[in-house]
Amino acid sequence: MKIHELLIRSEEDFIQAKELINEVFNIDRILPNQVFRGGYANFKFTSSGWVMALQADEGKDFWDILKEIAAVTKDEYVIFAVLDSYPGNFFLREFAYNNWLKLPIDLSSMEYKNALFLDAPSDEPGFLPSMTYCAESFFLTGSSMQWGIWIDADWEMCVLGLKEGVGAEPISQITKDWKSLEEVLLEGGGVTIRFDRADELYIKHKQEMMQNYGSQNLC
Repeated sequence: MKIHELLIRSEEDFIQAKELINEVFNIDRILPNQVFRGGYANFKFTSSGWVMALQADEGKDFWDILKEIAAVTKDEYVIFAVLDSYPGNFFLREFAYNNWLKLPIDLSSMEYKNALFLDAPSDEPGFLPSMTYCAESFFLTGSSMQWGIWIDADWEMCVLGLKEGVGAEPISQITKDWKSLEEVLLEGGGVTIRFDRADELYIKHKQEMMQNYGSQNLC
């Protein structure tokens, strides 16, 4: 498969993907607000750099972990979507594609990385950089809509949420190296928070994060 074929090109496919994303996420919100729809819980955190293939990890690649999650929830594909400030059909109108990806589960980790850093198929190479440089918030979910991952490059973290009643135990084992919010905010947890710990805004956002994503949100 050619990497450019992973881009969602038709308006019909884009609408279908957006409906799927809207079932999982409140895409008009950003952290520290609750970005998941009702019915999602068991939140776990990891570094956005690892998920976005920007930094190495001592263990498995992120895509390999995601494939294991998808095997539990029997996903046929994953939608990788961008929360950006461009008008709704800007990319489709200007470049004949949408800056969202539909990723088959059988992709390799290298193909996943190449897809994230794919430049726009334009007559002016480099005119529009890959979608990873066009936004700060991204989200992923599978065709089952049983899980979602919200990526916030500004906070340098991502959060996994599971649909209530989904196989939390096997997925918890798959993501055993991911952190609870308490580990992230209270102990560092290997995930960077952008606010200084003495800053009033950090304290306020920490309280909001604890309310929305703390361990009380288990099912």
